[in-house]
Amino acid sequence: MRLPLSVILYSVKEGLSEVPEEAEKTFFYGRPSFYREETPAEGLILYEGTGRVPVERADARSVWLCGWGSVGAFAGERLPGRGSVFLLKEGYSMGWACNCLHQLFDRWEQWERETQQMVIRRAPLGEYLEAASRLSGKPLSVMNREYRLVALSSGWNELEKAGLEVRAVGERLPVEVVNVFKTDPLYLQVAERREPFLYPSNVALPVQVLCTNLFYGDIYCARVVMFEYGEEIHPWDFYLMEKLTEYLELVYMAGDELPGEVRKAGDFLQRLLDGESLKRSELLELYALEGWKAEDQYQLVVLQVSDQDIANRTLEYFRYELMKEFPYCLTAEREERIVMVLNLARASAAPGSFRQDFALFIREGNFRAGYSNLFHGLEQLEVYYRQAGIALRYGSRNNEMIWQHFFDHHALDYFLDKGSEEIPPEQMCASELQVLLEYDRRNHTELYRTLRVYLENRQNAVKTAKDLYIQRGTLLYRLARIQKLTRLDFEKYERLLYVGLSYLMADREKDRR
Repeated sequence: MRLPLSVILYSVKEGLSEVPEEAEKTFFYGRPSFYREETPAEGLILYEGTGRVPVERADARSVWLCGWGSVGAFAGERLPGRGSVFLLKEGYSMGWACNCLHQLFDRWEQWERETQQMVIRRAPLGEYLEAASRLSGKPLSVMNREYRLVALSSGWNELEKAGLEVRAVGERLPVEVVNVFKTDPLYLQVAERREPFLYPSNVALPVQVLCTNLFYGDIYCARVVMFEYGEEIHPWDFYLMEKLTEYLELVYMAGDELPGEVRKAGDFLQRLLDGESLKRSELLELYALEGWKAEDQYQLVVLQVSDQDIANRTLEYFRYELMKEFPYCLTAEREERIVMVLNLARASAAPGSFRQDFALFIREGNFRAGYSNLFHGLEQLEVYYRQAGIALRYGSRNNEMIWQHFFDHHALDYFLDKGSEEIPPEQMCASELQVLLEYDRRNHTELYRTLRVYLENRQNAVKTAKDLYIQRGTLLYRLARIQKLTRLDFEKYERLLYVGLSYLMADREKDRR
């Protein structure tokens, strides 16, 4: 096994006369050997004596550890590119240095052997972290892409003393912590890093950490975290994390944490959202899995997430956090949004106020929500998914400052838009309106507006005259004129409805212009 120079020098720093602040990180060395003139002077070399060492024989990567009194061995020559020379202080023997170095290599090689055996016997992730923690002296954890802790080393609970909110294996990070991470530009920058990186402490993380990401191909799956607690993070910890990651990537995906694994109920939910018709037996199984009934009242919610959520892959985290916070719901991810199916019968029986708690959840996460109409049974779930999406789209377009939007508030706008998809609004409007507009233009009258106010007031002549600031007789004259010009029958409900919708469609077209 080869180790970085930084950890080699650290193991004997007590006896060195000079210790560099930062040793070369890219050079790695095997166990030391004693210098013999007949062998090339390369690698990690122990030398004790007064005889001159030929500098030209020294390899560029050679490191010489010389005993006290060996200072003259190089005859004062320190040629660039010919390796490094470190002298032991008086009172420290070469035997002492040799023992320190061999003990160092023994510890690392033992860790490597143990870890290789773990791979063979498919040990739990926690065992890998425990072995690495013993070697580094610092606690470690593995967090998956849902921000759930899947493995911890011993010493994890000690982090509570540093101000970290300690969670157990299987639990997700607190919502407030994830909200801090997703708005941190640095957190986004390190999402695709393949090499170890330092992440500084912040309001959510009281200590600095050293991290490596685990990937399945090009897909980010989890993060290994070493906490700077009990002992500082050293340069060689980067090397340890690289080696540890190599082993963890071999076993992580072979376990239960394989990305894309979903519960059976979630699979049924995805199929329903795709518009697939489930068999009756499958629907009954879905209800049984969740403890729901077909006759229960439901509502579907679509959550529009922020760009930070998409970039930092927090959708899965918030999906499971929603099901934890509101156990009467099922969630899915679709079109970079969170889909939430609520069992309102169970929600009303649960303690607390769902509407109030959910509104708080939305605001804290900077989400926008679109709600479908209420319904019974899950057979037509794909239709209600479209309803919620329409509510979100139209509501955000009309007022992006509002957090929640309901389909029945925007269904009429959607209806009018669909009515003018194939035919322009002017040609879709009732012919009566065109007649009145043309008459008003020629004669400087207000028959178009008069009819509108009359219909809005449900054909109440008194209120209409008051709103138009005219006499009742004048109104009756105008209405008679309207009927003569358009032949509109005020007794036909369907025709009056069409005329009323035409007014709304004309208004929308005018606003767009």
